[in-house]
Amino acid sequence: MDEQSSRRWLETINRERRSKDAWKEKYLTKEELERLREEQDAISRAEAEKPQAPSKLSEREGMLKRLAEYEVDPAVEAAELASRPMTTYEAARQRVAAKVDASRPRSHRMTQDLSTPSLLRDVGPGLWISINPGAPRHPRRESICPVRWQP
Repeated sequence: MDEQSSRRWLETINRERRSKDAWKEKYLTKEELERLREEQDAISRAEAEKPQAPSKLSEREGMLKRLAEYEVDPAVEAAELASRPMTTYEAARQRVAAKVDASRPRSHRMTQDLSTPSLLRDVGPGLWISINPGAPRHPRRESICPVRWQP
């Protein structure tokens, strides 16, 4: 805003304040006026006691300040989730996720499971051929060509 607009705005605010004060003087009793002044004084003292915010915040400080308003304690969040009933959509999602997890083969490299069944599940055709010399080299070709190639 330029200076002229600022002065107009300030005059509008002052005019509203003066009209509000005139209304209070006309319609409120002396006790109500006194109580109102005490409340306003208490509010102004409370505002004066608040620590002053720094005039300039860095981008990081501003982001942390905004995010602090949304911060939720994980225990409180878990309690809220446990207290509300599960929707049919959520139940279906969990059922599908469990079915996918059960059907998806997991590599022992990802799970760090060193049990024998887990290790054997990761044996691919190339490794199986090197372990088992009697295994067919090209199982798909055998179904197409009945004669097996001999070296």
